[in-house]
Amino acid sequence: MDAIELLKRDHQAVTELFQRFSAAQGGRAGEAVVEKICKELEVHAQIEEEIFYPAVRKADAQLAEQVNEALREHAEVKQQVAALQSRDRGQNAELEQEVTALQQNVEHHVTEEEGEMFPRVAEVLEERRRAELGERPLERKQALMGGRTRRPARRARSTSRKRASTRGRRATTAAPRRKTARAKSGGRKTAKTARKRARGRGR
Repeated sequence: MDAIELLKRDHQAVTELFQRFSAAQGGRAGEAVVEKICKELEVHAQIEEEIFYPAVRKADAQLAEQVNEALREHAEVKQQVAALQSRDRGQNAELEQEVTALQQNVEHHVTEEEGEMFPRVAEVLEERRRAELGERPLERKQALMGGRTRRPARRARSTSRKRASTRGRRATTAAPRRKTARAKSGGRKTAKTARKRARGRGR
């Protein structure tokens, strides 16, 4: 996968989590979403800092400056994430304020990356190089997330349905074949019996 598309997908996942937090309106559901937001941001930042940023920094001076700015933004987001992770639970009013502040910084960072850095990377690095660069972040993310791989549930269901349908067709096809074989066998036995009887009469 193209490294840019992979990172954009991460951005979208975090955006959806912020939306889920707003819809949860606090409580245990809100706390659970905050944990996911923090985990996603930690992993995303680590992938960019370990793999993506070092590679694009070498491309040209403009990208080097953008990487430096992105690292400063990462540092601020990390402080906010650490504060959220160490806070006392149940303080919903403070939680909402802290998550809102985090969301604003993340949205600013995403706007700069997708509006400035990523287009420049697409100009400087050819498609094949971006695809190669995208392989390592994907593997690294799976490792940091505990080896979990996201697979759409719909595809899994459709696959099981196809298998069940295939088994049904095989069973339906096999049944007439068995009946046909039995009919042929029975026909041969009847013919042999008739011939034996005719011979007996001739004697």
